Amino acid sequence: MAERKPQSGDPFDRLRAVVDEWERRIDAIAGEMTGTDTFSRAMNQVQNLQLRTQRRFQGVMASHLERVNMPTRADVIRVGEALLALEQRVARMEGLLVDIHRALDTEGPRPPVSGPPRTRQPPSRGDAP
Repeated sequence: MAERKPQSGDPFDRLRAVVDEWERRIDAIAGEMTGTDTFSRAMNQVQNLQLRTQRRFQGVMASHLERVNMPTRADVIRVGEALLALEQRVARMEGLLVDIHRALDTEGPRPPVSGPPRTRQPPSRGDAP
C-alpha cells in the first residue's frame, strides 16, 4: 500500500501516516507470534496458573472468613437458594388459600357457629378495683 501524502495543509497527516504504519507492523508481528504452537502452549500454561492461583486464593479466603466467623460466598449462595425455595413455597400456599377462599365464597353463606350463647358482660367501670 502506498504511503499517504499530505494533500492539505494539515500538519497531522504525516503523524497519521506514521501511526498507521506502526499499527500495521505491530499487527504483523503479533500475527506471527500468536500463530505458533509455542505461543498456544505458553498461553495454556498461563491460564492454568491463573486458575490454580484463583482456586488457592478462594481457599485461603474461605478459611480466613471461617476463622473470623463470616459467611463465604458459597454460604451466602446457599442461604439465597434456601430463601428462594421458601418464597416459592409461601407463594404456592398463598395461591392455595386464595383458591380455598374463593371456593368457600361460591358455596353461599355459612351456617352460624353453634355453641353456648354469649351472655357474659364486660365489667363496668365502677366494678374495677
